[in-house]
Amino acid sequence: MLIYGMEEEWLLAHPYELFRLDLQRLSDLCRENKWILSQAHPFRSGINAQNPALLEGAEAWNGNPRCENHNEQARAFIKENGLLPTAGSDFHVVGDETSGVLLQNEVTANEQLVAELRRRSHKLFHGNQIIEI
Repeated sequence: MLIYGMEEEWLLAHPYELFRLDLQRLSDLCRENKWILSQAHPFRSGINAQNPALLEGAEAWNGNPRCENHNEQARAFIKENGLLPTAGSDFHVVGDETSGVLLQNEVTANEQLVAELRRRSHKLFHGNQIIEI
């Protein structure tokens, strides 16, 4: 799961709380705090897409070249359920930094990032290609 908008202070004050939560309680916590809960690579081999009613978004594109991400299924799932689309790379190795989100406005704080994503005016990219949803 990806959480957008969480402040470092909250995380430091609750270092283990997130690991104890089931998805329903995590979803509730994110909604209460106005954070975005998004599922990372929901159709990667060995991972199941979660209940979309508990999510605000999902990763429509994951650019990790070493995994079967099934990005087409992820985009269909997002479209079908009206979820907020994101993209990423699982940047674990140099060279993985090929996918992400292009925002219209500069972001310098978590609240701005959340607002920008919720506007849904961002674009997803992989390399120099725009990913269509």
